Amino acid sequence: MSAAVTILRDQMTWRRVRLACGLVLFTYVTLHFAMHASGLWSFAAMQSGTHIHDAVWHSKAGTWTLYGAFAIHFSLGLYALYARRSFRMGASEMLRLILGFSIVPLLAHHFAYGRYVWSAFGTGSRCDVLLPAYFSFVPLWGWVQVTAMLVAWTRYAPGVIGAV
Repeated sequence: MSAAVTILRDQMTWRRVRLACGLVLFTYVTLHFAMHASGLWSFAAMQSGTHIHDAVWHSKAGTWTLYGAFAIHFSLGLYALYARRSFRMGASEMLRLILGFSIVPLLAHHFAYGRYVWSAFGTGSRCDVLLPAYFSFVPLWGWVQVTAMLVAWTRYAPGVIGAV
């Protein structure tokens, strides 16, 4: 058996890959929240943060890194759930799984506006359009975003629920 096959059959290899992908997602979430938090200083600071965020994550390398990390992390999470011999688990592990798998439906609308519209129609990410739409015109979507933020931060914050 070759060394590559041995490495790929090792369960720790896949845990490390899932952890690395989780760290990429954690970095994205942290920088994304920092961009929004810069709005506490001024609207101009938040808009500048948006330009920096878009330059990093909307680049080809950023897009491939982010989407690749998401696809691998999510797939390996599903596989880890599938490979369990029993669904007996502690409350913190169950909460971590529920939070992790709930992020996708919670962020579907945000993804559709923020990334798909940008990619398909070439529109810029404009906070002066997005924030009133979320919190004034359709407040439900604003609360969905707040819930997604709490879920994502709780899920990815080290030590809150346990190791990622």
